[in-house]
Amino acid sequence: MGGNILTQEELDALLTEDTDAPDESISLSYVGDAKPYDFRVPNKFSKELLRGLKTIHDNMSRMVSASLSVFLRQDIKIYLNYLEQRLYQEYIEEVSDGSLYYLVSFVDDQAFVGIDSNIALLLVEKLLGGKGTTTSVSRNEPTEIESKVIANIMDQIFSLQKESWGRVMHEVPRITKDDVNPNLMHLCQPNDAVLSLKFEVIIGDEVGNITYCIPFVALENIINQLTSEDSGSTRSKKEEKKTQEIIKNIADAVVPVTSIFGRTEVTVNDLLCLQIGDIIQLEMPLDTPVVLNVGEFKKFSGDLGISNKKYALKVTHVHF
Repeated sequence: MGGNILTQEELDALLTEDTDAPDESISLSYVGDAKPYDFRVPNKFSKELLRGLKTIHDNMSRMVSASLSVFLRQDIKIYLNYLEQRLYQEYIEEVSDGSLYYLVSFVDDQAFVGIDSNIALLLVEKLLGGKGTTTSVSRNEPTEIESKVIANIMDQIFSLQKESWGRVMHEVPRITKDDVNPNLMHLCQPNDAVLSLKFEVIIGDEVGNITYCIPFVALENIINQLTSEDSGSTRSKKEEKKTQEIIKNIADAVVPVTSIFGRTEVTVNDLLCLQIGDIIQLEMPLDTPVVLNVGEFKKFSGDLGISNKKYALKVTHVHF
């Protein structure tokens, strides 16, 4: 039958292979930046998509910082600490007892949003007239009234989030359930890919975090819009147009410009007795630079002179 058929002796040799032989494990060596890839948990968020989402949320953090600072009359800083793909189980394992969690609508699905209790209660304290430097409350759970106030603040953050996402996000995210425990809520499967975000919030002496957990299925239908060059260029064109409008409005603004040649003091009686031809002696020497005010602020100083048969001021110094 030929040499392709094993003999009985060869079969016996295979079946009685020496099990006491040393275990020679296979070692894998990676070249450069290569990393092992787990096919059971594929990377659903491409690098291009993550870069686009990071740009969006960097812009969102700046908008929220500026809006809340004006709204609460307090310097509030918000930074995007990290944005990465994770497993839903990994997010659940890091759930903190000292945070408030909300289930919110998000594009085609739902997402989790968490905010540290100290930051949430400090926002309430500042909104209700407190100093807004550090919270004096030692509890983690807000009252019913405080929960309503926090929900209103979160709604304001969600509206700015939609603005930063542009036309990709058709509706503003809304809280569908508050005071939730992510461990007890079935958002997605433990091994499903989610987008995990963490924003650092600094208010006075307090530092806390706002976290986001967005399942991949919530973004699956808009990935092409998020990664397309057209959407990025559209956002940049809108921002450029808005910048040009701001510059134009500033350029067309009218501000009063006044100069002070000198000062002196006279009595009311002398002032009432002034006649044409009288001379008022000023306290400033003739060679003293003349101050030029823009609005109420000292902006320039210079030498008084004549240009085209009109009094003029030659600027010699700019004040900052």
